[in-house]
Amino acid sequence: MKDRVMICFATGQSDCNLLPILSSKFQPQKVCLLCTPEMKEEAAFFKKALNGRTEVDIVELGTSDEIGRIQDALMEVVDRYENKVVMNITGGKKTMTIAAFNVCSAFAIPFFYLDLKTFNVFYFENNQSGAVVEPRVENIQYDIKNNKGNLKIFLKARKIVAEDLHEWQPPTDDEKEYFDFIMKFRDPSELQVILEGLRILNKYASKSVKPNNRIEVPIERKDWSHLGFNEICEELEKLEFLLPSGSALIKFKNHETAEFLAGKWFEKYCAMVFKNLFPQLPIFHGEMFITGQTKNEFDLVFLKDSKIFIGEVKASHLSEESPKHSPIIYKLDSLKNSVGGKSSQACLISLDEVNNEIKGRCKTNKIFYIDKILGRVDILEKQIKEWLKK
Repeated sequence: MKDRVMICFATGQSDCNLLPILSSKFQPQKVCLLCTPEMKEEAAFFKKALNGRTEVDIVELGTSDEIGRIQDALMEVVDRYENKVVMNITGGKKTMTIAAFNVCSAFAIPFFYLDLKTFNVFYFENNQSGAVVEPRVENIQYDIKNNKGNLKIFLKARKIVAEDLHEWQPPTDDEKEYFDFIMKFRDPSELQVILEGLRILNKYASKSVKPNNRIEVPIERKDWSHLGFNEICEELEKLEFLLPSGSALIKFKNHETAEFLAGKWFEKYCAMVFKNLFPQLPIFHGEMFITGQTKNEFDLVFLKDSKIFIGEVKASHLSEESPKHSPIIYKLDSLKNSVGGKSSQACLISLDEVNNEIKGRCKTNKIFYIDKILGRVDILEKQIKEWLKK
């Protein structure tokens, strides 16, 4: 197929056209995308996604319902490329599939169908009208490289622009030491004290994140004697993440340290756990712009086995019902609906237990969630493996 032009129909489910292009087993020389008026935007993003990788010609298709007119358009395209074509009959409406099959049968054009549940490609060659031909079956699930370039192509084909993606780097020795301290196994009562201390720390660190904010913040009197907060601060002073400042003030080393302690530490910790489980898998984070929406910050995003996995990581308090959690729920809904597709998975990872409203919303939108993992890295590892099997 590498010396042929792949003819296919523009569709909202871009993977049926994208996967064969990225697979080393197929990789057509060029793509001809037939596009109905309803699919113009999808076709444009698909072409942009493959810019510099595979040339895409977009051919307007005036109808998706009239089989005769679709067949005429297909035959014109076949003639244009001098029969050096292969037809992908996976996408489009049933009328379009019938028209494509009729043309392939009449002119002995090879064609294939991609099963997005199994990632099996059923490839038919030398097909003659009336003849029953046994297809060649190729599985392409593990054939696509899990790199940044392919991830950006997957996202852009879904109308998601992700130019600001960064790979998570390994934590420093001091960061690892902090992770070990926070995430070590404790009895339930001690865990609760540490969890409360983290919430207090998050409150003050959040006030020092922005460059124009002070790195020295007054501590409220009610927090002075909190055991968990004081224990965490003592550890942070040893690591020089906090500077000595007395009992009434908390002084962060710099704004970057404040950002780390305000919640980024948990994102980096989760990325580290993923990398420990799958050393060859690059894990990314960054800003993404979904067409028609505001930008979103994605904590974990990666490509594995031809699927996009996106993780939202929260160290904040999600166990109680609160209107403050509505943006999180909205973002999860938006995330799942925008990324969409059978070959995409989303997950919420929470340090604390999530409330029933969020659990229900996750279940409704088929979003996996992992919670109550403070001091239980074994649970986190087990649940990550389960999520990646989805």
